[in-house]
Amino acid sequence: MVAGRPPGANSRLHSRRDALRLGAVGLLGAALATACGSEPEPAAPAPAPATLALRARAPVPPGVTQSGRLTLGVLRSDAIGREPLAPVARALTYACLVAVDPRTAAVHGDVAQSIEVPQPQVVRLTLRPDVRFHPNSDALALPLTAEVVQREAERRRDEGEFLFSEVIERIEVIDLETLRIHLRGPFGLLFEMLGDPALAAIRGEGRYVDFPEEPGAGPFVPAGRERLGDVLVANPRYHFAGRPLLSEVVTLRFDRARDLDLAFAGGDLDTRAHPDEQSRELGAERDDIVAVERSSTGIVGLGLSLLPEKGGATVRHVVAFQDQRVRAAVSRALDRAAFTVAHGGRVAGPVGPAHVADALPAGELTSHPLYLHDPAEARALLSAAGHENLSFRIQVPDRAELREAAALITEQLRDGGFQPRLSLLEPARWDRALAAGDFEATLFDFAALETPDLGLRLHTTRGLAGDFSPWGYSNPVYDEAVRNALSALDPADRAERSREAQRLLLDDVPAMFPIWSRLERASIAKRVQGFEFAAYGFNASWLAAGWRVEDPAADG
Repeated sequence: MVAGRPPGANSRLHSRRDALRLGAVGLLGAALATACGSEPEPAAPAPAPATLALRARAPVPPGVTQSGRLTLGVLRSDAIGREPLAPVARALTYACLVAVDPRTAAVHGDVAQSIEVPQPQVVRLTLRPDVRFHPNSDALALPLTAEVVQREAERRRDEGEFLFSEVIERIEVIDLETLRIHLRGPFGLLFEMLGDPALAAIRGEGRYVDFPEEPGAGPFVPAGRERLGDVLVANPRYHFAGRPLLSEVVTLRFDRARDLDLAFAGGDLDTRAHPDEQSRELGAERDDIVAVERSSTGIVGLGLSLLPEKGGATVRHVVAFQDQRVRAAVSRALDRAAFTVAHGGRVAGPVGPAHVADALPAGELTSHPLYLHDPAEARALLSAAGHENLSFRIQVPDRAELREAAALITEQLRDGGFQPRLSLLEPARWDRALAAGDFEATLFDFAALETPDLGLRLHTTRGLAGDFSPWGYSNPVYDEAVRNALSALDPADRAERSREAQRLLLDDVPAMFPIWSRLERASIAKRVQGFEFAAYGFNASWLAAGWRVEDPAADG
């Protein structure tokens, strides 16, 4: 495990696909534990089929016609042979069964036009009758049918894709436009995964003329490969009339992030997600851009160790932390707003603010008693518990930003009546200690909590890896609430249950306190409309069909 990865992650950096898979492992375990408990359940009447409401496409704005070109920048890949499409270009090229908006938990039908859930582990989908793949190198634009979806699922299963090898048991074809997905257990990220092009894009037969990929059925067609990038043109047979609104998207390839910054500063690119402050400042030199931001999927916080044994091994801990009043005193001593000012970001709850639908609303979170900064109350709680001037050691990964954060935490805890001591550890050593739960207290920086379930599971008795909690915290009622949330197929239902689980957790006073999430920033040319950075992957996978430019004449 590397510094900044949640306990249970392995030692390499995780892509979005890895993070989704990491979340899927625990979700599936919870689902199977719920569906296959040791005690047999009495037979119950079969539930009536539930229809999942699918959001429709927004209407095309009056007077808007298909025109204009958008230019994006991507880093060149290390692939051998013909370079594959960049991830953003793949998202523009391929269609999925559905798409889920992380801001609202709304499910949008893409290839699927209706969904029913007749049983907790069965999902029935009806496909749109007019979906066709882009023409392949043989000039064939083949139909996208239920059999194609079944074949794609089997292929991804054979490729080892977790969703299809472990989550989905089988796909049953009813007719050309109807299929049933049979799950191994109720699974709360099913639709998010089915809507992720990296995991579940539906591929056709053959290849494109100039590209190594199989044809897709998305809003844009890969039409030409140039030395500096790829050209994607509007799909004339796209299954949503009047879309896409752009005529072309060009993805220019660069060798270095600095080259991307310079190209954007020079006006050659229409958008730039800034990896650092230097990049943002360079982009700000343009006077025709809008600066936007969103929360990162990571969380920085403080964890406490309650128990002397975890995973069968003796570990460091502080007995006083078993007292709710002491844990509450730690939280009340923390001034979370000060961290958002010092480091830039937003106050975080158990589920971070990047997962808007599942996270507690900001106002509710910051008004919760645990989040109210009150050093006097912290000292009073310590006194009532008989632990005035409690001393403990905080382990900190030896990185510049975290050293600064640790210094601020130390100051705040001292104001609250504690006597903390810092212990700076080489990041790899810190990782090992966190994975073992071997610390008195630890400052953590989890950089890739890509799915909303990860924040919930970090507080469960079995932790993220499914073996033990690194904090030693256990609340069976909370664990059951998490299982209940993560077994809800409807993302909106799951999101509400997720919030209820978090409320229960905060009222019980957890042993790990999220503090803040960093901000991610981007710049977008003012002429670009419909490009929503704060929608994360939903932006390119669904909203891209509605991207447009205000002044297409400026293109050429």
